[in-house]
Amino acid sequence: MRVLSAIASLLLSSSALSASFEPVAQPCRAKNVLAGCAVKDRETGRDQFVISNSSEEAGLELIFIDIEANTSRIFRAPAGQGSWCIREVPGDRLVVSTYYDGKFLVFDLNAMKFTQTADVPGESYIWNVTMGSDGRVYGGTYPGAKLAAMDLDTYAVEVCGAPAPPNMYLRNVGSTEDGRIICKFGMEAPATLVYDPAAKEFSPVTDADKERTDAVTAPAGVDLRGGRVLAADSQGRLMGIRGQDYFVLKPGETKLDLRPIPAETAPRPLMFLLSGQNGRLWGGPHFGQTLCWLDPATKEFHNTPCVCDSGGEIFDVAFGEECLFAAAYAGGDIIRYCPKEPWDQWNNKNPRRLVHLTSRGYIRPVGGIQLAPDGKLYAGWMGKYGSYSGAISITDPESGETELIENPLGEKTVSGLYVDETRIYAGTSLAANGLPAKPDDTPSFGVFDVQTREKLYEHVFEGVKEVRIFGKSGDIVIVAAPSKIHCFDSAGMGWVSGLPENLPRLNSYNAVLRGPILWYGSGNSLVRLDLQTWEFTKLAETPDKLRNVAMTPGGGVFVSSGSTVYRLTEER
Repeated sequence: MRVLSAIASLLLSSSALSASFEPVAQPCRAKNVLAGCAVKDRETGRDQFVISNSSEEAGLELIFIDIEANTSRIFRAPAGQGSWCIREVPGDRLVVSTYYDGKFLVFDLNAMKFTQTADVPGESYIWNVTMGSDGRVYGGTYPGAKLAAMDLDTYAVEVCGAPAPPNMYLRNVGSTEDGRIICKFGMEAPATLVYDPAAKEFSPVTDADKERTDAVTAPAGVDLRGGRVLAADSQGRLMGIRGQDYFVLKPGETKLDLRPIPAETAPRPLMFLLSGQNGRLWGGPHFGQTLCWLDPATKEFHNTPCVCDSGGEIFDVAFGEECLFAAAYAGGDIIRYCPKEPWDQWNNKNPRRLVHLTSRGYIRPVGGIQLAPDGKLYAGWMGKYGSYSGAISITDPESGETELIENPLGEKTVSGLYVDETRIYAGTSLAANGLPAKPDDTPSFGVFDVQTREKLYEHVFEGVKEVRIFGKSGDIVIVAAPSKIHCFDSAGMGWVSGLPENLPRLNSYNAVLRGPILWYGSGNSLVRLDLQTWEFTKLAETPDKLRNVAMTPGGGVFVSSGSTVYRLTEER
């Protein structure tokens, strides 16, 4: 076990900031469309395609697309960051359900504006909505798995109950022919119940309780390739979304005519920010399944179409000489993309999906992805919805052949990963898809032989829910549990003791190691930590939480906070 000197353990940082940030660009412009419906323009009588677009900072946007003119109008909502459902209701109105604040919104189709906001207290999601026999709109929630009803005359909201504990999701609601509400709960103890608005009670669903559906689907012979049909207009045309594009299918047509959504929407926060070998900065949004790049010298940026057929988001990328490799939720996909080659995602040529791990039970790459010294791609995974499980995938970047090390440290998510020439370092988390944090368990850090996969070391972290790994400098592996920095001595196979108690917490999504210097975000601050002396400096602050740090080959330091990428200026 390595021990720091008493002098090093007492080092303090300077309280004055020594540098500053200047904004460079807001490069992430991807759309994330989860809902849509067809409406008549109340003035012209023309059919329109109305879609929701997620915007974490600016707020939910409703986009009204005139499909004849291929133009649009954007209306920003007074609440919500996105929506899973838009439904036309009597009175020339739309009802829009929101996340991450769990509200019903009402949009007036004559005045063309939002007019009402109704809250479901304590809930962060209202999923889809349906009409009940009492004329109210019903929606299911998360995380309370409640059924909520909104009166369309008074806009009062009643919570009808949460009858299926310990489920956190009432993910789908529908109506029977007589207006009772079919409720589908998950993920811990999946159940389906029916709610009677007249009796105000739930009961088990029976074979006689047939769900009325107004859903539209693509006709036989239409290959949507991950796209979704969301609506049908008065002329029988089907309208849908595939990634950053929309399509209109006339009766009898079988081939998608993809059109870019004709709207300049608000910039979005970056889920990751990394520097490629040519100095371009690469990132991607929370949901949207796209990449963006930014040239920090010219401030030019570009957003790609969807990189694979599965919906979701890219968690992390790793860089090869000519190509990058992305790990994506929700299909458990690893994708190869070569920016210099022609774009042909439709034919799976570039980008090309190397592996699709959904069928093997893993969907969310929270542990990131690394192109390791042995030339293989290593990624850390969370299991499918409703399961406590995790895995390390090892993928050939040419063939896509993939080996899984499943549950390497118990039935837990692999939340941290680093691979060197001889060892795999992994951290775990108690988080799971669709489930609460795993009870009666603890996350841990482990070391494995890269050849034999044999476990060489394991350390349990009591009192936390997640262990992350941020790279290796010399013999020292940087670990955060969940934000407190720990250093593992890989030579002595033990922990460095005596780290300064006043080290700022590491709570950015990533960190950058360049030699013995660790750059990371702590709250709004960029921290530079010398791993040899343990001296640290808070260099500069962003207006909001500092989420990502990137360093170009030339040593330029960039960070993201919200939707903005900033450059670190010369130290004062």
